[in-house]
Amino acid sequence: MRIPNVFVTTISVVGLLIALAGLGVDYLLPDASPGLNIPQLLVVAGGLVLAVLPKLLNSWAGFPQGSVKAAGLAIIITVLTCLVLEIVLTLAGLPTYFPSQLPKKEYKVLSYTICDERGCRLNYERILDLCANGDLTGRKCKVNRQGYADSEDFLVSADYAERKRILTLGDSFAQGFSADLGKSYVETLEANFQEAVVWNAGLTTTGTKQALAAFRELAPILQPQLTVLGFYMNDFADNIIRDRDRLQLQDSGGNLISRPYFQHDRWGNSVDLPAELVYIYSLNGSNPPTSELERLTGLTRLGSLTLRILDGLGERLQDKSLQRPEEATRHYLRELRDAAADLDSQLLVILVPRFEDLREVSDEHKLAIVLLEELAIPYMPTLHLLDSTLDYALPPDIHWNNSGHQKVGAILVDCVNEFVASADISNCAHVTMPRN
Repeated sequence: MRIPNVFVTTISVVGLLIALAGLGVDYLLPDASPGLNIPQLLVVAGGLVLAVLPKLLNSWAGFPQGSVKAAGLAIIITVLTCLVLEIVLTLAGLPTYFPSQLPKKEYKVLSYTICDERGCRLNYERILDLCANGDLTGRKCKVNRQGYADSEDFLVSADYAERKRILTLGDSFAQGFSADLGKSYVETLEANFQEAVVWNAGLTTTGTKQALAAFRELAPILQPQLTVLGFYMNDFADNIIRDRDRLQLQDSGGNLISRPYFQHDRWGNSVDLPAELVYIYSLNGSNPPTSELERLTGLTRLGSLTLRILDGLGERLQDKSLQRPEEATRHYLRELRDAAADLDSQLLVILVPRFEDLREVSDEHKLAIVLLEELAIPYMPTLHLLDSTLDYALPPDIHWNNSGHQKVGAILVDCVNEFVASADISNCAHVTMPRN
């Protein structure tokens, strides 16, 4: 009896998919080099053998009778072919996606960020303890009782009604990362307007969603006449992340690692993971598996090849679609604009480019301008001011150094001077007013 056609077709399709995977690696993996190498050729050859083997077997005489036997043989053929490919790829040195054992590293759990329905803040008492123990130093020790990176508590004094009041929002750039104390763009603004009240609610690893939460908490108290939002290009991704406490670790070398409890899978969906799992993989510079099945798959060579191909597909699909981040960011920018208008506070957005934007403007940077134009929000471009070698900290640090912060701080000071003189931020030459 011949192998039923359904089994012939199934095995052949599996074989062809394996062969196509071997051929397609160079097109799907972002860092693959062109041309076919030995492991790829082995995968292609194994797939083609599997694709034609059932038809060859059908031509053999004395093939076992019965559909159950045929199904069993089809499964055996597939498993043996995959096993042979696995052995050959192992001998060829193809690395696995996940290491079988992660090296143990010493670390401290610092975690000092709190996120809840009110948004995210710093844990004042926790940071004081960490700074007293020497685990945190410098700018990381700058925090007030409200949980924001400001040297003074956010309290209203009797003379506030007569003073200019400015609320600054944003992420680690607004917080002042990689600038010496006193040298960030917000601190430059404060130094030039000591008669004004400037509250800095910038908070690292947050997006426009957190800026809106901070505004709703602080603006009714401060009643700012001007609200300044620093918009960094990864705000698009941050705006679709669920609010939850982050994990801050410090390795034995004193390096600070900050990760969320959850990770994004390759399709952009967030996945909750045990804190210990995130710790272990973060310390070794990689993302943890999002499931036990993925981990086991990534311990095999064929499975690793499949996961890397899926990574390439996931990156391409995500690169082509900013729809979810765009919708979320539009919503939070609109809400912030309207909330500021309700309190008669003028809103100004500072566009913070990525280091890579200086070489080629990213889709996120272009989209940020489109949204600000669409929502009629005044914004301050900074791309033309910055130099990749002079104004950014050394990689892997992504932030401005003192020079970058002070360049942006200088034009912000010019604009606030104009705002003080005319009560209209749009009169500043550095501000772009939407055309619609």
